[in-house]
Amino acid sequence: MCEDKVKLGSVTSLVFAGTCIGLIVVSLVADNFGRKIGLIVCNIFALVGIMTCFLSVNIEMFGIGYLLIGFGLSPPQKVVPSILA
Repeated sequence: MCEDKVKLGSVTSLVFAGTCIGLIVVSLVADNFGRKIGLIVCNIFALVGIMTCFLSVNIEMFGIGYLLIGFGLSPPQKVVPSILA
């Protein structure tokens, strides 16, 4: 898909950037609107990110999908333990 190794590495690291942003945002959403709503929002972002990666036509679109996947998949690690407790 991409011949440039630097660009490919940058796109791959967008998952971690999305995770960092998502952990901050999901804590605010979970505190203000409830944990269940926070999980639903995260799942919607993850689904949109997966579909964006699946339908991507260039590396930039793939990077946006990776960012959304990171935003959507890692924040439940912060919300779910508080639900189980």
